[in-house]
Amino acid sequence: MAPTDHVKVSTGKHQEVLATVDSMIVLPLSGDVPAFQDPALLAAIKQTMTYLIALIQEALQGGVNVDFADVKTVIRSKRPSSVSVAKASGKDRVALVTEQLFSSPYMVPGQAKDAARVLLQILSSAKAELEMDELNDITDAIQEACGEESEVIFGHSLENSLDHELEVFLLASY
Repeated sequence: MAPTDHVKVSTGKHQEVLATVDSMIVLPLSGDVPAFQDPALLAAIKQTMTYLIALIQEALQGGVNVDFADVKTVIRSKRPSSVSVAKASGKDRVALVTEQLFSSPYMVPGQAKDAARVLLQILSSAKAELEMDELNDITDAIQEACGEESEVIFGHSLENSLDHELEVFLLASY
């Protein structure tokens, strides 16, 4: 797929910004609505910041297997990064959640195959805790989508407000 002029300009700006920062999270825009007026984009940014803040807070408390050092490992490479969040329940929750991760409007279509590093934070509740085969299915799907060369870091936490749902936060750098 050939990039549009908007993508070319945007990519040029990304390179300019990357020269001055440690990392950058990129959310693709449709161009139909200015970013500051797009409620879905603002909600995605808020959700991303909420996840990153929670990871930092949990790292400070020392009680989680994905911490801020893992976040830095993924995004501190002078490469663009993207995020996605998916939630599903039911017997097919793993298939649904992995499909949602890569069909998010905030993931560039087809870009997952270029991911150098991926961080997954998987949340489930004590009522429907993540099973080992579900974990394997999720990480296998991520590895397949991103390629065998991608470094995948994952963690799991219990979040009882999820009831029977499974929620996955994905952070990828390219």
